[in-house]
Amino acid sequence: MFKKKEVDYDYKAFEEGIEKIYNNIMAVGQPYSRIIGLSRGGLIPAVCLSHKLDIPVTPLVWSTRDSGEKEIVEWIPEDLNNGAKYLIIDDIIDSGQTIKTLFESWGEFPKDNISIASLIYNSDQELMVDFFDLSIQRSKDKSWYKFFWENK
Repeated sequence: MFKKKEVDYDYKAFEEGIEKIYNNIMAVGQPYSRIIGLSRGGLIPAVCLSHKLDIPVTPLVWSTRDSGEKEIVEWIPEDLNNGAKYLIIDDIIDSGQTIKTLFESWGEFPKDNISIASLIYNSDQELMVDFFDLSIQRSKDKSWYKFFWENK
């Protein structure tokens, strides 16, 4: 059986990645009133950015891979429609399906009121990410990125 190459995204890489994302957010002016951390992988980066930006974090269960669990939270799209600006973060945006299905569940809302961040971003897929640490191309890099908080 072929085993994918594992790449460790260790604590030092994480600290540097969060700092890079934070600096890029500050460079464009921090307009966000809340961070939405996607469970599971987006929760740790969300909490760290929440402290750095001094804004609240809301955990959201929305998985298209591991558990398939989805939490319907009606107040988020309502807030976005009322002018709130949110930052969604996940550990990796690989296929983009998690964010796409989340946005579909929210229906109509101003896309300009939401930004997307991830530690690792697969630029081969069509979803645009506003802030990221590493950009990969899945067509060339099939590695499995293992984050320090994963104990597999």
